[in-house]
Amino acid sequence: MENEITKIKGELNRLYKLFQKSFLLYGMDDNFLINDYIKLIDNNNLLTNILLKSKEGKTKNNPYLDYTALMNKNRHHEDITNLNIKLINILSEMELNSNKTNNHRVLEFDSENSLLYIKNDKIKISKQQDNENNNQHLIMEYIFEQSLGDKVYYDNILSDVFGDSENDIKYTRCTSACRDIQDKIMKHTSGKIDNFLIFNNSKKGFVKINNKYLSTF
Repeated sequence: MENEITKIKGELNRLYKLFQKSFLLYGMDDNFLINDYIKLIDNNNLLTNILLKSKEGKTKNNPYLDYTALMNKNRHHEDITNLNIKLINILSEMELNSNKTNNHRVLEFDSENSLLYIKNDKIKISKQQDNENNNQHLIMEYIFEQSLGDKVYYDNILSDVFGDSENDIKYTRCTSACRDIQDKIMKHTSGKIDNFLIFNNSKKGFVKINNKYLSTF
């Protein structure tokens, strides 16, 4: 998307500069270049969508008005100037937003498919009913139901997820599952992510997602 926007901006500016040069040399509008400019807009889905949203009042500065003015017989070089400025500004803003989106670290747990997404990595978390491997899925699901970054205490996991009472042995369900998740992530990412979870082994222990994976680049 970002490359497409950059390419379109370049093509709009190329035609506009040719038009400006022609206008400065001959003191009159070059209808052939204007028609090429209009043709570029009409044949590009992104640009036509921008104008459509503009017509519906969903974009800034309403470039659609300048576009319709450029289609008239009494069009003037100011119409193409105004249109080009507005389209370039909108495209630049889209480009900036695209960059921001791409820079956000993706962190998500798809509970239905038991898939953990960490940026570009997709890790399958064990999900097997009536099997201790299912602990990994249940704990990961519970963590993502809380405020990410907060400590999730084992006693809450045991009572809310497993319905167990407190005793030393049952807390090992949490630590074992956390360790298995950590190992699975580390193996999948070839050691690149080796500290996704922060957890301890005590009876009053907790688990949390490492803050470095909650922030943006």
